[in-house]
Amino acid sequence: MIFEFIFFDGNHRFDDALVDFTLSAEVCPLDGYVVLDDMWMPSIQRTASFIRRNREDFVEATTPIANFAAFERTYKDTPAWDQHIDF
Repeated sequence: MIFEFIFFDGNHRFDDALVDFTLSAEVCPLDGYVVLDDMWMPSIQRTASFIRRNREDFVEATTPIANFAAFERTYKDTPAWDQHIDF
């Protein structure tokens, strides 16, 4: 099953938001989007920072809504098991 648009506005703890993204990425196809809500929250800002720095397969898309961060999947990433960039 795949989902071309994934919007999450769930639990706002960093750990949960990161898990939400990680699981969403598994079902997001090429050219699909994952959108984070509540960018005013530090935990969601940190999640977006992780995506920007560590998920090269997702590119941040422009959105007119300041409270959202949207990421488009541009390719299927197969990172090394030890890949990590501090965020």
